[in-house]
Amino acid sequence: MAAIEKTETNDVQSEAIDSCESVDKVLQDSAESAIRPYGLRVSDDGISLLLDCPDPFADLEATVNRIENDFKEMGLPEFPDSEILTKILAQSCQPGENLIDFPIMKGWLPTVSIDGRLEWEQDFFSEEKVSEDEEDCHDFWDQNDQQSVTKDQLLARVIHPIPGEPGLDVFSREIPVPKPNAIKMRSGKGVRQIDEGQWLAYYADTSGRIRFQDETLLVDDVYIIKGDVSLETGNIAHTGTVHVEGDVKTGATIEADGDILIKGMMDPCNIICGGSLTVMGGIVGQEGFQIEVLGDVTATYIGGAMVRCGGNVTVANEIANAEIKASGQVLVPTGRIAGGTVIGCKGIEIAEAGGSGATATLLIVGFDFTVDRRVEAHEERIAQLEEAQDKIQDVLNAAGISPNSVPPAENQELGELWRKSKVISETLIKEHAAIRVELQKSTLVTDEEVIMTREIWSGTTIQIGPEKIVVKSSIKKPRVARLKMEKVRVLPFGTGNSSDSTEN
Repeated sequence: MAAIEKTETNDVQSEAIDSCESVDKVLQDSAESAIRPYGLRVSDDGISLLLDCPDPFADLEATVNRIENDFKEMGLPEFPDSEILTKILAQSCQPGENLIDFPIMKGWLPTVSIDGRLEWEQDFFSEEKVSEDEEDCHDFWDQNDQQSVTKDQLLARVIHPIPGEPGLDVFSREIPVPKPNAIKMRSGKGVRQIDEGQWLAYYADTSGRIRFQDETLLVDDVYIIKGDVSLETGNIAHTGTVHVEGDVKTGATIEADGDILIKGMMDPCNIICGGSLTVMGGIVGQEGFQIEVLGDVTATYIGGAMVRCGGNVTVANEIANAEIKASGQVLVPTGRIAGGTVIGCKGIEIAEAGGSGATATLLIVGFDFTVDRRVEAHEERIAQLEEAQDKIQDVLNAAGISPNSVPPAENQELGELWRKSKVISETLIKEHAAIRVELQKSTLVTDEEVIMTREIWSGTTIQIGPEKIVVKSSIKKPRVARLKMEKVRVLPFGTGNSSDSTEN
């Protein structure tokens, strides 16, 4: 019992000590405030002019005069006169009280701008990844259903930005406020836009598949082929989305401005797709057939096909002996790439690179394959210009006029040809320079890399920009290939910071 009483006594004493310390601090702060000398200063944010003043009523007139003089010395463009100052001080405290941090003048803070924002009515474009534990029970193709919409369905709202209001400091200087950012979105085919006051609302004008591309929202009407695309159906050309319930047979051609969904197999055929291509049963190709997709390509496997893709290529099982060119990434996270050439401008991630008995496998990242077409366009212009230049030069040579001589002034036709020849020469120089710039840009490498999570087989070639390496011996461990000291290195995960870390 005595022990309990002792403990309770200690607790009471402790509480008393804490209470005394708190009171002492309050008394100390109060004492410091009570004796704080006169002072007039601008607050840190520039909005207030703060006054410290011991008992203004001790000599109110002198206090008012002192404050007025300080206002003038500080260079304030506007301030209250002595009559208003007297009223302010009289209302701010009682005789015998001190003023501490009293805002004798105030400006105002700016009102913060609110950026515009985009609010989707539902998650149409989810790219949520599935964990390994969920892969067995996950429907790989479920993601395609969420983009189906019905006529008059609300798709999205673009909330208008709200500009802020500038503030004003005690020196009457404006405190600026940043301009809010606005969301850029246009309504395309199959979508109507309605201004509903605080926002723009976007509704489906038809039932179909939603697509968001280049800041434009569209709803593609869906053309459904119940069976196969074959000789019986003929080739397919559609301005919206195409759904094929069966297979696409050899030799067929499908052209669509929107997405293409094929629920069966895709035999060697031609595909021109303005959206994304999804093939449930896999893609089989051969020489002479081309697949061109502006968006992403998703498939179970790709074998022997030539694919040009403006987005990412995602494959569940395998890419075999194919020619893949993707402006984004090539992703086969649980499968392999064996044989052929695969370009993933922004990186490649696979489980296995190459294979036993596979033909040569070339993996390329950090290289813009679209440079070929841009260079070809310049080369075509150069050929046309050179042909025209040769014809003009033949006429000028026959008249005895060289590139460095000036034709007679009275012959206007020769003069015009001579001037045109000069312009063509200058344009040819610019076209050749443009080709050099395009080639330099195409090999501009940043952080692109090839990730191999399971195995890399001997004979696999990895190229990053202009640099490449041939793997000499197989490695049955996770590896990453990246540039180190301007050389391609194959490195263990988590390392790669030193140039001597290479294994091949």
